[in-house]
Amino acid sequence: MPSRCFPPLVALAWAASLFGAPAVAQDCAPTLRAALNVGTHGAPLVTLGVNGGTAHLLLDTGAEKTTLTEAAARRLGLLADFDHAQTMKGVGGNVRAGEVRPDLVTAGGGKLAGVTFAVVPMALPPVGEEDVDGLLGADMLGAYDIDLDIGHHLVRLYDPAACPTPALPWRRDYAEVSAHLSRHRHVAFPVTLDGHKLTAFIDTGAQLSLLDSGATASLGVSTAALGLDRTVLMQGVSRQVVAAREHRFERLGLADAVLLGPVVAVMPLRLDDADLLMGADMLMRERIWLSYATQRIFVALPE
Repeated sequence: MPSRCFPPLVALAWAASLFGAPAVAQDCAPTLRAALNVGTHGAPLVTLGVNGGTAHLLLDTGAEKTTLTEAAARRLGLLADFDHAQTMKGVGGNVRAGEVRPDLVTAGGGKLAGVTFAVVPMALPPVGEEDVDGLLGADMLGAYDIDLDIGHHLVRLYDPAACPTPALPWRRDYAEVSAHLSRHRHVAFPVTLDGHKLTAFIDTGAQLSLLDSGATASLGVSTAALGLDRTVLMQGVSRQVVAAREHRFERLGLADAVLLGPVVAVMPLRLDDADLLMGADMLMRERIWLSYATQRIFVALPE
């Protein structure tokens, strides 16, 4: 699982009829499945029914697997199987994850069949007054197209259109970016940072955007320059706190959209499918359509 950044959050999200069998569209218009309110820090929170209880999960495009905290699994009466534990990667190191397969998982009144949760020994800070019980990852989100309108505090999930190119429900012009689905289920795409080509993916579970420190040499950013930048502390699934440096770059290019003066937290990410994670801080300034089905993203152009 990729890097997480969870400073205190102050908002609550809601969802209606989030999951179920995706409807087959008859034309190129995607079908709206759910609308989520997003807080001021860009954290969408989704409510699932699990074994008669309730779990609140962060909608997290950066997470490969949908997870529950160990405390949430116990509260829901789920006993995790650690006999065949998998290793999940995060900021500061790796963590062993067990697995549970509840008898019944629902969302918005619809039943979810065959849902499996990874169970990890981590604790997440609350969103508003709600505890965060885990992460809603790409293994479940991959069935949908996601309209990320974080700046207007909304995330919308759509059943993909039946044709190769969706007719987006946007009034603004937009640019199309070809991408690919990595083995970690990230929709990875090319960007330029101060004129240098990098690979990025969108991480709705991270408040701050992150850059792998291994890419800074090609960008002309020296260790001495990073030493002058502000230090921020990051924590991931391993619970270990890791220091990162917030560095200001001149411009980030994404298709025909340009983000001026982006500030990115630089730290060792050690990912094999991306150099840059676009977190909520960048998403606040852009509107992006993320399509798992067509392996493309669409970026709204300035009005």
